[in-house]
Amino acid sequence: MHAKLFYVYFRHDFNFSKYIDSVVATCNQRLYLLGQLAKQDLGIYALDIVFKAIVVNRSLYGLPVSFGYLTEGHKDMLK
Repeated sequence: MHAKLFYVYFRHDFNFSKYIDSVVATCNQRLYLLGQLAKQDLGIYALDIVFKAIVVNRSLYGLPVSFGYLTEGHKDMLK
């Protein structure tokens, strides 16, 4: 059973696999969106701002709390 609090999934045994899977899926969708924006000739400066706003912020939000509990496989997914 998972509990979701502020976009972070928690379990009683500190297994954050559902959270990491959610972050990776969301970031992949947002990277696709960035690719579509690049095809529409959005400038590199604007792409950088959008990237920081929708990808970096999402990926760094809960990771400091969960990083010590991640498996090597999940750490590889985040590279």
